[in-house]
Amino acid sequence: MKRFIKNVLNEFLWRTTSARVTQAEKARISKLRKEISSLPPLSTSAKNSDAENKWIANRQELREDIMNRDIRNFLRWNVIQMTMFHRAKEVELEYIKLSSLWPRYQKAFVDNAVGNPHPYPSMLESSGNLIHCGYHIARFLEHVEYSFEQTKGMIFEFGGGYGSMTRFIKKIGFKGVYVVFDLPEFIFLQEYYLRSLGYDIETKPSNRPGVIVLLSNLNDLKKQIGDTVPDLFIATWSLSESPFTLRQEILTIIPDSRYWIIAYQKIFEDVNNEAHFEEFMLERPQTLWYNEPINHLKNSSYVFGRRK
Repeated sequence: MKRFIKNVLNEFLWRTTSARVTQAEKARISKLRKEISSLPPLSTSAKNSDAENKWIANRQELREDIMNRDIRNFLRWNVIQMTMFHRAKEVELEYIKLSSLWPRYQKAFVDNAVGNPHPYPSMLESSGNLIHCGYHIARFLEHVEYSFEQTKGMIFEFGGGYGSMTRFIKKIGFKGVYVVFDLPEFIFLQEYYLRSLGYDIETKPSNRPGVIVLLSNLNDLKKQIGDTVPDLFIATWSLSESPFTLRQEILTIIPDSRYWIIAYQKIFEDVNNEAHFEEFMLERPQTLWYNEPINHLKNSSYVFGRRK
């Protein structure tokens, strides 16, 4: 109840003090709501796992928020805070500042106003989720020599949240094709967020240099990938929260990648993800793997990989 009251007060303050909505912003909001209203209805089922029904409830809550609340404030919504926005611990920012990432990409940690993110207490120009995205990249670069600026291939991200990782990687210089596959509600939200930042977006297969391709249909993903081996595969907690059937479909479409960034819960609901990802690595002996715990996040680990 306290959180609900805080959110209502925050949104009232936002509505009364924020800048007037521009015509371009009105058009983006109208497009997002039209897309959401076009989706078929959702319903939970006794045949589903608890995790699947939980995600259906999250999707429904997001739909209702988009249709009824001020979208310019979406990063303060409960469903976003609980599923897509991680308030990074101070240890993550400290790690980044000591890494090779900081002198090269410090400016990429300056967040924007889209969605009205909470400022990070010890770095007010940034936000917790942006720092969290940067932390994943800093940990990856600890093990792997990789240049986002020079990579001209494809990056594939499974489960893109609201687009924060996409935005961060674009800010640090990636100019290739960036593909995100996600649930339709999240794809529509990512489109709103990334278009608000001025990025080149497609919602159908495209290989135009520099484009961000947002997809929620498996057939479209198959067309997009074709015989391409992605340069980098990213899945931060998304694979480990997905049903096994969907994991298998994704990894059939994208059986290999030159580099990998995966974060996962060791146990999620009744699934032993630790055993699953051990098998995942054994099935890909052509890749050198690094599997290590995320010490400050209980029950979570990284899998980083690079082609031998």
